[in-house]
Amino acid sequence: MDNLTEDEKATKFYQKHLERMRTYSKNHREKARETSKKAYQAIKDDPEKYKLYLERRRTEYKNRKEKKKALQSTENNIDEIEVKDLSQDSI
Repeated sequence: MDNLTEDEKATKFYQKHLERMRTYSKNHREKARETSKKAYQAIKDDPEKYKLYLERRRTEYKNRKEKKKALQSTENNIDEIEVKDLSQDSI
């Protein structure tokens, strides 16, 4: 039969699980939205949880912003590389 290792089996199972979850969410969009709203409301009703939630969102935003900035700076560095003109006119 299948000669998969335990890690390969677990990875395959996890990928199928993700695919099923995406399909379910796509087919039951309203139910997924209601669940998300309930979860957010539960967090917002508890001041301590909400404070932790906001802090986590701030750090995620900061990390995303830094990553974007780093990516832009590397793109700018590539654009600023000087290219030598090797045409006959410069010789």
